[in-house]
Amino acid sequence: MDKLNEFGELYISEVYDKTIKLFEMIVAGKMKGMTAQMAYAKLNSFDEEQKKIVMWFILQSVEKSVHNMLYMFEEHRNVKLFYEEQEILELSDGLAGELYSEDGWISRFSLCAGDKNMTNEY
Repeated sequence: MDKLNEFGELYISEVYDKTIKLFEMIVAGKMKGMTAQMAYAKLNSFDEEQKKIVMWFILQSVEKSVHNMLYMFEEHRNVKLFYEEQEILELSDGLAGELYSEDGWISRFSLCAGDKNMTNEY
């Protein structure tokens, strides 16, 4: 695998998937922290459709955040992103665009497969 895709796999695994899984655990009441428990208490009164809508917003927020982070590197050339001594921006013609499509990082590397189907549901 080339450096660009190695970075993409790491980025999706460590940022995108971990963030989604954290919020899934909060919505399911599996987190023990005070803030997570307070959020769960509020969400617990929601029906399943309302919880799906909340998760849809969470997925949209996570996706837009990882997109905007990558786009920042494209727009601000004075901020550099390196992976194993290689500047990542030099390896792509559009870093934020690497996330999308059937061949994009999210489709290929995300373990939150069930969540990807929800992205366009609402």
